[in-house]
Amino acid sequence: MLGAIIGDIIGSVYEWDNIKTKDFPLFSEHGFLTDDTVMTIAIADALLKGGEMDDFIDSMKKFGRLYPDSGYGDRFDSWLSSDDREPYNSWGNGSAMRVSPCAWFAESLGEAETFAERSAAVTHNHPEGIKGAQATAAAIYLARTGKSKSEIKEYIQSKYGYDLNRTLDKIRPVYRFNETCKKTVPEAIIAFLESTDFEDAIRNAISIGGDSDTIAAITGSIAEAAFCIPSIITTNAFRCLDDTLSAVINAWLDIGKPIGAATKKTDWKTQGFSKPHTISANFRISEKNYARIRHGLLPEQMEDKWFAYFNSGRIHFHRSWTGAKIYEAVIHKVDSVYTISEIIVERDTEIYSNMDDDKDIRSFNFLMGRGILGLSVEPPMDSVNGTDVLRGWSSFGGMILEGDLCEKKVDILYVYKVDHDLGVNPNPFGAYCTLADCKGVMRDSIQKYVAKQQFKSQDLAVRDMGIWVIGIAGSRLGEERRGKLLYAMQVTEVLEFEKYWADSRFDYKTQVLNERESNAIINSHKNNYAFWRNNKNRLVCGDNINLSDRKDLATGCVLVSDTFIYHGTECSTQDEIIKRFKFGKNDAVRGHRIFSNDTKVAKKPIPDEIISYIQNEFQNTKCLARPTFSAEGFDYICKEGLLINRKKDRYENNPLPKGVRHC
Repeated sequence: MLGAIIGDIIGSVYEWDNIKTKDFPLFSEHGFLTDDTVMTIAIADALLKGGEMDDFIDSMKKFGRLYPDSGYGDRFDSWLSSDDREPYNSWGNGSAMRVSPCAWFAESLGEAETFAERSAAVTHNHPEGIKGAQATAAAIYLARTGKSKSEIKEYIQSKYGYDLNRTLDKIRPVYRFNETCKKTVPEAIIAFLESTDFEDAIRNAISIGGDSDTIAAITGSIAEAAFCIPSIITTNAFRCLDDTLSAVINAWLDIGKPIGAATKKTDWKTQGFSKPHTISANFRISEKNYARIRHGLLPEQMEDKWFAYFNSGRIHFHRSWTGAKIYEAVIHKVDSVYTISEIIVERDTEIYSNMDDDKDIRSFNFLMGRGILGLSVEPPMDSVNGTDVLRGWSSFGGMILEGDLCEKKVDILYVYKVDHDLGVNPNPFGAYCTLADCKGVMRDSIQKYVAKQQFKSQDLAVRDMGIWVIGIAGSRLGEERRGKLLYAMQVTEVLEFEKYWADSRFDYKTQVLNERESNAIINSHKNNYAFWRNNKNRLVCGDNINLSDRKDLATGCVLVSDTFIYHGTECSTQDEIIKRFKFGKNDAVRGHRIFSNDTKVAKKPIPDEIISYIQNEFQNTKCLARPTFSAEGFDYICKEGLLINRKKDRYENNPLPKGVRHC
């Protein structure tokens, strides 16, 4: 199923900006997962629960509501948010984009087609919708069981009637956007049939144009079954996943179901230990990183020198040239955290010359962190000769030492205490985190910093300036949260209010509330004045409050981020970071601090551990919990699609802004 996810992420930036060529950056920094990924995971979850019709309905509604802003079609979106469990006769390609787990779960071709029909029929019960899902599942199953491209082509054409005799060169010039199975599934299969490897298949699919993310998801799901997925592509895909989605992948692997992207012991030559030696270790691994580790590391050529596979709870690292095993570690799950407490290492000097336990801990950490997870991990340097253990072994070691994977730029950091957290400022819902109200002085400072940088270089984008904002929970959010990391975001855009309101990406954030609701927010939020847009595009804030009269709204800009982490109610589980920024008890709550390693910008340097945290944690956008709310004001909670005012014992049925349900 990872092939579908990869195709979705790569194609996400081209769906509304088609590119009729195979020459493009494979992973864009703006790439993201869409409904194709969410529903693929939902289908896998349903199969794990039994694969009956009700299982598919329950899982699709569950994950659809967890990820409401993923780009669903209008009818499917309505179905997700309703209590309706009946299909709506769709023939769209949604049935094919999500079907890949059915082909990997099944024990026979017939069973794959049966599961595919069930997964489609709960919404896409039109014959074309079912046919698209079954044809895709059949192609995947045939590919994963070793059938040739000609055999796959013949089967699909004879049973499902799709014309697969066309070529991409004939399709590409005339192809236009289409969301039906009839006009996308055959094209996606042809993209696979003309491919030479996994990456080439994805490039073929994107080059067609049209519904790029879905076509690439369908093509990728078939290509995964026929080709090896390069490890670097797998790593980049996992950057866009989170723990919730990754937990389903782990559950899938737990019961022994196959995934094409995961390496197996038989993929490379291997040997056992000659003289094993056990050393103590202490590694903690997240759900997402555990899922990525289980996919292993496959060298593309002998000179890459490292091969890793996961089996029976153990990760194994082998030198690819000889097959000699160097490291092995058991990964245990304790509560909700995965840990490594011991590492077994080779101590036969004829095979491996290092005898230093500490160096092996660093080398193992480097292989796991940089080699598999793509994180910014300090290389294990030899203090005697200045070279590292891995570089002499492999070109792959050299590649990961040079930092082939992109690191986050951190040039200037703004830190402040958050004493009110209503989900308004910051507003972490959907694909963006925004700060539009509150911290006016700080926003003004950032706006001036951006202007100064762009004066120096007009082509410099805001996202390339390395501007970060960290919000630390104040005492009013509860003593258990005080001093903990509430949220952090990279500022990727700075917009004036008018441009912010006119931008359709943020329509779901600028909701219209009536006067009573606006006053409720103001009364609870004291001096932090929330705002919404009315039909005349005017500011609505209580009783006609004038924008210029309120200092929190006086700064005319909105900070926007598509790279952020928001912990909300769960911030109490984070490490206390307030001491790293020297916020004392007497510091003004409304103040902020500026840090930069450039003394011309700020007097205080950015703490090294904060830079390390940003490099290691910010691999994708995350909203991990609901807002903590203000301890003094109204307690707004998300329940059954309603905004509920508990403090006044009054239940008001107000539609939630799109994007709130998943918190």
